[in-house]
Amino acid sequence: MLLSAAWFATPPLHAQTPSTLTEVRLVGDIHQTIPFQGGGTVFSDDDGFFVINPATGTGQAFSVIGPQPHVGIDGYANVPSGGACPAAEYFSVDGWADVTPLVRVRAADVFFLFGKVLDAAAAGVPDGVNVDAVSVDPVTCDLVVSIDVVATLGGTVYKPDDLIRWNGTAFSLYRALNFGVNIDALHIISDTRFLYSIDSDGMVPGLVVQDDDVIESIPNG
Repeated sequence: MLLSAAWFATPPLHAQTPSTLTEVRLVGDIHQTIPFQGGGTVFSDDDGFFVINPATGTGQAFSVIGPQPHVGIDGYANVPSGGACPAAEYFSVDGWADVTPLVRVRAADVFFLFGKVLDAAAAGVPDGVNVDAVSVDPVTCDLVVSIDVVATLGGTVYKPDDLIRWNGTAFSLYRALNFGVNIDALHIISDTRFLYSIDSDGMVPGLVVQDDDVIESIPNG
């Protein structure tokens, strides 16, 4: 999930109204229908992402991997142009999928449409681990991911509420939230501010949230 106005948001994103966001990009975990620009509705499988206009409540759907049984897009990051990092779109899936005839991915891979950014097998990620949130550090341009189970990566144990850095060669801890929740969508705004969503209704510091809420975290938590 990505709130694209957040990257350069001034005033700070906190307390903004939906009309101040230029667009919301998100991946749903189920098949769904949304209002379509110009009237009517658009049906989206979970094989792609939505681009929604918060001011009008309408949007468009974009397929990424095409209909494939029992697999869908699980993590999504859009790096906009104009920042320190090259513009790109990154994805992860919740199972084995053929992205192109030459690119096959598993649940812990992070990829763009022409290859893998994080090759889980080469990086030593155990079977059964799913990368379900993907973002990018806007300063270093490293990947920042979250996983859906407790697992050992590169000799370190990580939890589903840890934010994990992948610099192309090794994993390291980007931030330990210690919220006791599963982060399943993430957007890094800066080294002290990020947006996220969790996979079930629950509590984070100071808030009772649902799994379709977007939460902003700032330095004081």
